[in-house]
Amino acid sequence: MTATPNPAPDALPKSWDPSVEGAIYQRWVDAGYFTADPTSDKPGYSIVLPPPNVTGSLHMGHALDHTLMDALTRRKRMQGYEVLWLPGMDHAGIATQSVVEKQLAVDGKTKEDFGRELFIDKVWDWKRDSGGTIGGQMRRLGDGVDWSRDRFTMDDGLSRAVRTIFKRLYDAGLIYQAERLVNWSPVLETAISDLEVKYEDVEGELVSFRYGSLDDAQPHIVVATTRVETMLGDTAIAVHPDDDRYRHLVGATLPHPFVDRELRIVADEHVDPEFGTGAVKVTPAHDPNDFEIGLRHNLPMPSILDTKARIVDTGTEFDGMDRFEARVAVREKLAAQGRVVAEKRPYLHSVGHSERSGEVIEPRLSMQWWVNVSKLARAAGDAVRNGDTVIHPKSLEPRWFAWVDDMHDWCISRQLWWGHRIPIWHGPDGEKVCVGPDDTPPEGFEQDPDVLDTWFSSALWPFSTMGWPERTPELEKFYPTSVLVTGYDILFFWVARMMMFGTFVGDDDAITLGGTRGPQVPFTNVFLHGLIRDEFGRKMSKSRGNGIDPLDWVELFGADALRFTLARGASPGSDLSIGEDHARAARNFVTKLFNATRFALLNGAAVAPLPDLADLTDADRWILGRLEQVRAEVDSAFDGYEFSRACEALYHFTWDEFCDWYVELAKAQLADGHQHTTAVLAAVLDTLLRLLHPVIPFVTETLWQALTGSESLVIADWPASSGITLDPVAAQRITDMQKLVTEVRRFRSDQGLRDRQKVPARLAGVEQADLATQVAAVASQAWLTEAGPDFRPSATGGGPAGRRHRGRRTRHVGHRRRRRRTPPAGKGPGRRRKGAGDHVGQARQRRVRVQGARRRRRQDPRPPAAGPRRSAADHGAPRGPGMTEPTPDEIAALLQVEHLLDQRWGETKIEPSLTRINALLDLLGSPQRAYPSIHVAGTNGKTSVARMVDALLTALHRRTGRTTSPHLQSAVERISIDGQPITPAQYVATYAEIEPFVQMVDAQSQADGGPAMSKFEVLTGMAFAAFADAPVEVAVIEVGLGGRWDATNVVNAPVAVITPIGIDHVDYLAPTWPGSPRRRPASSPNPRARWTPSRSSASRCRR
Repeated sequence: MTATPNPAPDALPKSWDPSVEGAIYQRWVDAGYFTADPTSDKPGYSIVLPPPNVTGSLHMGHALDHTLMDALTRRKRMQGYEVLWLPGMDHAGIATQSVVEKQLAVDGKTKEDFGRELFIDKVWDWKRDSGGTIGGQMRRLGDGVDWSRDRFTMDDGLSRAVRTIFKRLYDAGLIYQAERLVNWSPVLETAISDLEVKYEDVEGELVSFRYGSLDDAQPHIVVATTRVETMLGDTAIAVHPDDDRYRHLVGATLPHPFVDRELRIVADEHVDPEFGTGAVKVTPAHDPNDFEIGLRHNLPMPSILDTKARIVDTGTEFDGMDRFEARVAVREKLAAQGRVVAEKRPYLHSVGHSERSGEVIEPRLSMQWWVNVSKLARAAGDAVRNGDTVIHPKSLEPRWFAWVDDMHDWCISRQLWWGHRIPIWHGPDGEKVCVGPDDTPPEGFEQDPDVLDTWFSSALWPFSTMGWPERTPELEKFYPTSVLVTGYDILFFWVARMMMFGTFVGDDDAITLGGTRGPQVPFTNVFLHGLIRDEFGRKMSKSRGNGIDPLDWVELFGADALRFTLARGASPGSDLSIGEDHARAARNFVTKLFNATRFALLNGAAVAPLPDLADLTDADRWILGRLEQVRAEVDSAFDGYEFSRACEALYHFTWDEFCDWYVELAKAQLADGHQHTTAVLAAVLDTLLRLLHPVIPFVTETLWQALTGSESLVIADWPASSGITLDPVAAQRITDMQKLVTEVRRFRSDQGLRDRQKVPARLAGVEQADLATQVAAVASQAWLTEAGPDFRPSATGGGPAGRRHRGRRTRHVGHRRRRRRTPPAGKGPGRRRKGAGDHVGQARQRRVRVQGARRRRRQDPRPPAAGPRRSAADHGAPRGPGMTEPTPDEIAALLQVEHLLDQRWGETKIEPSLTRINALLDLLGSPQRAYPSIHVAGTNGKTSVARMVDALLTALHRRTGRTTSPHLQSAVERISIDGQPITPAQYVATYAEIEPFVQMVDAQSQADGGPAMSKFEVLTGMAFAAFADAPVEVAVIEVGLGGRWDATNVVNAPVAVITPIGIDHVDYLAPTWPGSPRRRPASSPNPRARWTPSRSSASRCRR
């Protein structure tokens, strides 16, 4: 969909203003882009939005859900699917009723003052007036939902579906009424679900008291409890059947001191004989474990608490007391009788609280309605086992099976007024009739007063929203849904229940289309993302005050920046940590993209057929080849729900390759009259904007319309393969050119030249290096001018690092305009790390190659002259208490680097290759060769030994560097100078210094079909670079025993320390010593000294 592009100067403003996002969104809605057509010939793709509570507003977890779903649906729409993303809200029974009751309480009213019908009318009034907050927030985020199909769990269609499935389940014997133990809220006076119970550590009072005789010689048993008031409901005392202390008492009874009841002593394996006295009081009606014991031993189960948690029906003076008042009174009376063995003692334990009302919940025996889940749960489990539904990531499947294979019956009744009223009618003589949606209840029958658990109607959401139980075009086109996107934290509460009900109706005529297709599941894929945490890794919560309103970030940074931040951190099943710095970085990325596109448009970029590849420059062929690689990677990532990988690939290609290199090279090409450059710019941007659109739709829509003049990116085609492969010759030339430019820029910096200061220079050896075609590019990117006939070099430098051509290196000869900075006293000109072959001269009329002090030190093993040792503070390393604390900005920058590193291969994902780490160190000028090293190898105690060696060397006045893994608290612990971790600022600076070279290695490795560098490889390069920059006199390096499996094994260490060795990493290496790698722990072929524990295992490993 291309057309004549708009005139470049008029197409875009000078800068991107996110305030236009709302107008862009409204144009999409008005154009009907998000409205699904079930009669379309396109293949269907559907997602139903997990319905947020009508009472609430979107939090950051919702924003993550919505961003990922929107990205999926936008991409599928562009791929030619008929897409339905169906929105809706949940009636949120308890939450909504609580909100309205609180409003009534302001006027001194209660729901009972109005009666059930009038109160429900008031709730509907509230919903109409105040329930639209979420819809507006969704529009701000850019959700491409079909608003014409907005559903509510209490609307007429969904209410019919609820009554229909309830009757079918009831008629099948899967719904029943029984008295069971439930979570009870004394404030709300209703049963609540496990999800609505939040556990908090509470300092309670543990009271020990005795049942039976007060005479130690007579039968008695001591028990302990934090809820002493519940002893009024005790009906037994349980001991372990193998506990000899109580074996003679099993089967006997002891009298209850306050109630006319005998307590049976029962033997039950639930009791831990090692805990406390080995005996426990049994209160079957008020404790889950006691309830199970009561069922096993057929114990009486008297309930002693009413709906408000007041003592009732005990026949004692405690009746009518609140549970906490009774707790004190019962303890005091026990003490008065001499039964308290140990007075109240502090006892920290976890106590459940109502999420809605905040009070301590009470386990309570109550008559409720239940779903028998055994068959339903088995079907839900089989759907995953059979592959009908696929869980992403697969690693969470065990958690799924743990839930569904051991699921307890589901309490579905709530003692509320707002919600789906249970369709059971009770007759005057105790009869029960389940009334379906088309049935009429018998005369004289009354409907059950309870309502259904909110999750009951939510469990029907995938098919009830499409018209079930009727057969509809929507069910035919869009069911089963394509994917469910949700957090792993509600895998049981919602996902499992949708699967149970979905498989229960899976063979229904409306689902199978009259038998024309087989039974269906509610969704074919389930993508489970992690929890959002703050920038310090803490879970976001109201109590911590660290929650973030996503709309605040939309106001500050724009919806695109928020969306990119969330998608970039979303890996299957993994939690993500975010802070304002992440959003700010995403906003900067959007700005970078906008500026690059504006530059292209201002220079006449327009979508047009590309010339033959042979007529393009190396830079053109390189960027087009890389674009095709990135397109394929993004497709693969989206197909695997790896949003983070897709965003990282797009981010780094856009910023590091396209903007930082190609756009800059394009400026030179345009200046030289290369007319095709605008076509290449437009081609790259056309594809790039399409690839980015699912995640950042607003800015890409604006830019793409300006570039192509077409209607909308929402309905544009998703990029297909261009058929362009990466030209290896062009790619190598560009890689070498980048290395050379980087070396020249570093050389300029060493010479004290200002950025962009033009200097005359001569490049020698370019023909041999196959870089003759890149001279103009090098000159433009390194700010060099052509040398005149009277040119006299004042300094020389070598590069590009690590690449030789027919025995010669490319040389850069430059004329220094400013004096070189004088190094600090006592440090030679080689104190900073330079590229391989990098030499600095200070003579005016002759080349002088100065070998750095690092090399001289390495060749001279003598200790330095005696004298005062330089303190760590002299070198900026932290020294513990009294040192300056890092600033919030420094901590944020550290976390940002950690986030980037965490996107790479994890440290436990390894492979037997040193290729990438060797390539990086070669680019960095082999910093690991600037100092001698000591290896600490083994499988046990390496870190401790490394620290001891470090401390010994420090005591001998040697400046040390140490690298170990993993860290305990902060990543800076990985790299130490003079025995102290480097500061966050130093850590970030080291990463920033090596990152361009890491990207070069990534690009080359991926071009060769390999992976990017792993996190551990990058950390290893950072450590070696930091040591060279310090500089250190000796490095202590913790290494692995896996030979080529460990990135640290690139150093030839003259000294090796071997700690105790055990069998480890057998899945990668071997389960026995003979099968382990024969390569030595480090790559030191002949260490001059070894320190090895006298263990045969170590000796065998070192052979």
